[in-house]
Amino acid sequence: MSLAPLYTICTDTIYGYLKEGMWNFYFQNNPFSELPTLVVHNLMDSTQSSGQDPPKIGDVLVLLTSGRFRHLDLCSFQVEEDWDSIAHRIGFNSFLYNIISWKPYLEEFYLDILPDFEVFRKCQNL
Repeated sequence: MSLAPLYTICTDTIYGYLKEGMWNFYFQNNPFSELPTLVVHNLMDSTQSSGQDPPKIGDVLVLLTSGRFRHLDLCSFQVEEDWDSIAHRIGFNSFLYNIISWKPYLEEFYLDILPDFEVFRKCQNL
């Protein structure tokens, strides 16, 4: 019987905590802001590849606000269905602007819904 690597066990455990909403209120001192970009990307990948439930934006909001992404693909999320839990109705462009403005390293962005291009003004690497 082979055991899963410690890194995989840790990311799976953190994914479970994300689904439970453990860090939902850590926007000022986001604990994921201190992690390496690769770790945050791996956490996002494990969220998107989880076969149990479709991913929800609310589950990964603390990852999205960490500022650690270089590539951001939100196509697997059902943004329109998650709308009420996403941004408490602050507006789609405002929500995207807030998420994108926290990402100084962002180089790629994928989304099924076309936003207003003003939200990308601060992204010089795109």
